[in-house]
Amino acid sequence: MTRGLNARGVAFTYSYVPASKSESNGDRKLVEPQATRDVLGQAASAEEFVSLLQQRASGLNDGNYLVADTKGVVVVTVNGQRSTRSTTEPGQNIACTNSWFGGQEPDDDAWVGDSFSKERLGQAAVVQSMPLLEVQDVRQALHSVLAQNNDQEHASSHEARTVDAHGKDSGTISSEIMVPAEGTLWWCYGWPSGTSRGYESFIRDSWGEYLPFQVSKVDHTGLLTTEDGTITLYGTKVLAA
Repeated sequence: MTRGLNARGVAFTYSYVPASKSESNGDRKLVEPQATRDVLGQAASAEEFVSLLQQRASGLNDGNYLVADTKGVVVVTVNGQRSTRSTTEPGQNIACTNSWFGGQEPDDDAWVGDSFSKERLGQAAVVQSMPLLEVQDVRQALHSVLAQNNDQEHASSHEARTVDAHGKDSGTISSEIMVPAEGTLWWCYGWPSGTSRGYESFIRDSWGEYLPFQVSKVDHTGLLTTEDGTITLYGTKVLAA
């Protein structure tokens, strides 16, 4: 599980960065499949989530974990067996993409997409510079900034230079806006800007909007959507509740 929100208002999301050249070539380390799900299930705060992550660093995917609760945001970088952390001050913005946070670098030019990731980080900085007081402000900022970068991606590309990184068959397939204080995960299946480039596989069609899934309305275990972005009957009930 690479992102989520629990009933205590603890939320996290994740961006992959390889720790070594072999990992970049697909030889990724063995991870504990349930690790992040277990951690989110136990954590009552961002600090506790971070502590639990650091204890299990050797069994986690390498990369940046952005963790938030009602009090603030913490970043944890997992690189091999090691982990480092950074805490933001109230009112401070922070951004992570698929490049090492806090100056860490992979071995032997492991991440060939690093230049792409730095471009995405620049775009994220533009989003951060906008007034983001309400969920609607975030949605508008994402749509505005992402739509301006359409010319940076090519139809033949499997990786993209934009935050809105939906390649022809791979790349971004969903995005979310999490509001821990309200217990709400706004989710959009498909490319975040909601704008088709005209070459995507039909199964990657975007909803074109963010829908609010509230933790308090989830009363039992069950899928809210299918893997191809279809909202289930239970998901429809949660949205309508």
